[in-house]
Amino acid sequence: MRNRRPGEEDGFTVVEMMMVLLIIGILLGIAFVSYSFSLDRTKETVCRANLKSIREAIIVYEAENNAWPPSLQDLIPVYLEEDSDFRCPKSGQEYIYDPLTGTVSCPYHQGL
Repeated sequence: MRNRRPGEEDGFTVVEMMMVLLIIGILLGIAFVSYSFSLDRTKETVCRANLKSIREAIIVYEAENNAWPPSLQDLIPVYLEEDSDFRCPKSGQEYIYDPLTGTVSCPYHQGL
């Protein structure tokens, strides 16, 4: 057992407390970066799913009408839901639709 001076108490030193705060800060920084990355990937996945749904609706429209839809708005409400949004969830840009070929794409996520 260690001999204590009068008035001395058990506890953490300032250096120990600073080290704990530093470690917590580093862990929070890593968590924030990981969360930001996963949020970006989630928005890309939602964009990909939106494009797939729109493409499927275009194919069904073409099969029933023997022509590509004049605009994406013509797919509502029969082929897509009323609240369908034709914008990329990450960038907010509208999807690009070509009524001559029936293709739709995202200007932000090229290649989706």
